[in-house]
Amino acid sequence: MHSGGSVTDIIGRLAKLFAVHVDEPDCLNALVEVAAGSRAEWRRAKSIFDMSRVRYRSVQGAPGIELQCRFESMCAKTLYNMSDGADRFDASAPFFVVPLALALASELGIDHAQVIDLVIRV
Repeated sequence: MHSGGSVTDIIGRLAKLFAVHVDEPDCLNALVEVAAGSRAEWRRAKSIFDMSRVRYRSVQGAPGIELQCRFESMCAKTLYNMSDGADRFDASAPFFVVPLALALASELGIDHAQVIDLVIRV
């Protein structure tokens, strides 16, 4: 059975890339830490999702921060769902990680090629 290692690696690499380009990297840094952990630690992603959603609601009208929060939320949902925790999020969350990463990269002035390289790295 596949443990989700490549998905967690991608989330960790993307979060690490963005963390150095934003003013509020706390959730991104937490994603890096949780993604590198065990399946049991992925359950902590629920609290990352909660923190990101609170911030999202408070920054309406700031496109860069909104995109960051949306990216963080989808990554957190994905990690939490992979933990097999109770009250799972919608199963579609992983499908939004890369498109949101590309949108956030555009907002932050990061070349899409850098994002793609982190996604396809084996």
